[in-house]
Amino acid sequence: MKRWMDVIGQTIFYIALYIVVSFLSPFILGLMGIEINIINQIISSSIIFSLIVLITNKDKLNKKGWFTKFSQKELIKTLELAFASIILVNLFLVYLFPNFMDNNMPEVLKEQFESIALSSPLLALLAIGILAPIAEELLFRGAIYNLIKDSIGKYVALFVSSVLFALIHLNIYQASYTLFIGLFLGIILMKIGSLWLPIIFHIVYNLFGGIFGAFDQKLMELLFLKTYIIPVVGIILLIDSLRFFLSKGGRR
Repeated sequence: MKRWMDVIGQTIFYIALYIVVSFLSPFILGLMGIEINIINQIISSSIIFSLIVLITNKDKLNKKGWFTKFSQKELIKTLELAFASIILVNLFLVYLFPNFMDNNMPEVLKEQFESIALSSPLLALLAIGILAPIAEELLFRGAIYNLIKDSIGKYVALFVSSVLFALIHLNIYQASYTLFIGLFLGIILMKIGSLWLPIIFHIVYNLFGGIFGAFDQKLMELLFLKTYIIPVVGIILLIDSLRFFLSKGGRR
């Protein structure tokens, strides 16, 4: 029982730290004289949180720890799974949330997307495409997954880290698919053992997923509902990449 309580306490600590750093970032930007906007907040909070996690887990950062080597084939299959996820998530959203962006999105989320759209494209790519994925992977696949895995077991760690990853987005729109993305990321880590690959997957997903997200709704419907080539390609990539990872014995 004590072991479970320790794990729950440390997991809550990491989640709370992530939230606190996010809320404090506007004050930090203000003290530094930097413009307070959503992109600068993401950049500052991602850097600060990532540094904290890396410093507090410095014993895990050696060649046998979180950032072990991976093969070229493992990288290729990771990229396959990332692009399969981009295709199938967009297909899923077109079916499940038609006109969501225009009619049903919560105002807070809509304001965030609008603010990001008005930001510098390069800074937006840096914040959402690179720094935020690194921070989130250090939190969910680095700290939380390994914490639970070491104390309870890898399958519990896979499930809990994926659920928390979905819940942290705080809206059903993103939680509806980030649960599955979290499971894919956790499987890669569990089977290959290197945190580099979930980070690469997450960066690719955010960078290229944003391209689809910028498409007009009618174009999205044309691509995913009227033509079958893209969805079929996504399914083939998903089956091929998951079969590869699930056939692995598991290194973490």
